[in-house]
Amino acid sequence: MSDIAREIVAHFQLYFIRNTIPQIIIRNQNNVQFDLGTLFKTEFKSDVKSGTFDIGEINFELFLTKSTEFQSHKIHFCAHNRSVITEGLYSKLVDLGKKPIEEDDFKFFYQAHIVSDILDKNVDTERIGFIFPDGEEEDEESVDINLAKVRRASIKCIEELLSDYLGNVRELKIESYKPIINEELPQYKSTMHFKAEEVKKLPPNLSKEQLDIELYKIDANWRLEVKEEKIKLLSDDKDVTTREDYRLKYEKFLSDFNEVGKSDLARYVVHRKTIIELLEQLIETNGEGKFENEDLIHSVFFPIRTTSDEVPYDKQNLWLIDERLSYHSFLASDKTFNSIPQISSTENDRSDLLIYNEAIAFSDSKNAPHNSFTIVELKKPQRDDYKDYDDSKNPIEQSEKYIELLLDGKVKGKNGRVVEVDKRTPFYVYIICDIRPSLEKILERREFDRTPDGLGWFKVKSKFYSAYFEVMPFEKVLDDARKRNRILFEKLKI
Repeated sequence: MSDIAREIVAHFQLYFIRNTIPQIIIRNQNNVQFDLGTLFKTEFKSDVKSGTFDIGEINFELFLTKSTEFQSHKIHFCAHNRSVITEGLYSKLVDLGKKPIEEDDFKFFYQAHIVSDILDKNVDTERIGFIFPDGEEEDEESVDINLAKVRRASIKCIEELLSDYLGNVRELKIESYKPIINEELPQYKSTMHFKAEEVKKLPPNLSKEQLDIELYKIDANWRLEVKEEKIKLLSDDKDVTTREDYRLKYEKFLSDFNEVGKSDLARYVVHRKTIIELLEQLIETNGEGKFENEDLIHSVFFPIRTTSDEVPYDKQNLWLIDERLSYHSFLASDKTFNSIPQISSTENDRSDLLIYNEAIAFSDSKNAPHNSFTIVELKKPQRDDYKDYDDSKNPIEQSEKYIELLLDGKVKGKNGRVVEVDKRTPFYVYIICDIRPSLEKILERREFDRTPDGLGWFKVKSKFYSAYFEVMPFEKVLDDARKRNRILFEKLKI
């Protein structure tokens, strides 16, 4: 009997909440009776949370109840005290979770009921929808009422009513994400601090990859806000009567701008560590016991068959070889000389990387011949079939041939003017490969010297042209890159 009474109250609860129901008494054959109004007041009313919100001049009421009848959290858009449209709440408030909430051994799901005179007036005749549009694609600034606006305002109201519960859930969730961010995604530390409310609303139990994507979205929106604020500040009239307001806005902008800069630096440092780890994996044998080919390793340093006019700065990794190589006026990657606009040549030979540098130097004349070239050759790991005096199997001879071709060609700068390239033009040649016995014999025969760390070989040529050659094994490239970046990795604790 008591269970039946409770089921009736639960089913018609909205009538009881709004006090729009007459007195109802149910009685069994044993004269045991229940006043449903009294039952609602004693067992249900204390659990009901209520709030109001306005959309324009239209008032809405929201009643939040606990239910064992439904098997998920729901939001009900009601008319005449009955649910018309029912939607799941989890997709809109993920921190409510998919499981029932437990309080004092009582398990329940929240049910949000939205009521308003405008909903009563606009329900369709079948009472399965409303005659105003859903409005998901409607203009946000539109004055017309639509379900999307009601939905957004309702969710905000539910957030306020459940602020304590949601706050605790979100704090626990953030604590679970902190180790991942601190140790593996440090580029988002500033985002986590300055956009804490958005981060708190992320779904729980995200993997590192999913968390990275969601944080990236928040970070991108924050950057857009900072950029828009910058434009607004620079375009605003500097009215002296609002100088203090302007100063406060400017200080906030500078704070956000500096944090975005720190985030960019952290992201770039993480990128560097990832690239070092990737290269380390590529120079090891793959699952088939074979070494990766040159093209794949080449693309780690710079995308193959492209030029620097096609590839932005942040998509190249020449810093692996030398930090200075990142600053160049033109670069061609694995392109034949006759396909490079900046170089006039009829030869079809190609180098792995050809870098044309406009040197930063003091000069009395802008037209002085103070340019340089850098050539980078990359070879397959553990290759050991090198032959001297065979430019197809000797990277040193290959590089020397490129130098000779360049000296005979014509080079144009960014301004389209011919730049003098002659025997005084310095050439820097980096050959990245494992130094196996066949190559070591060639290096000794050509009187190369070992680098101070004993890992690489180098030679300076100055008699017929100016060139510096350095042969660097992959281990040296990795070791040097780690040493140069170690302080950055340590500061980020990665």
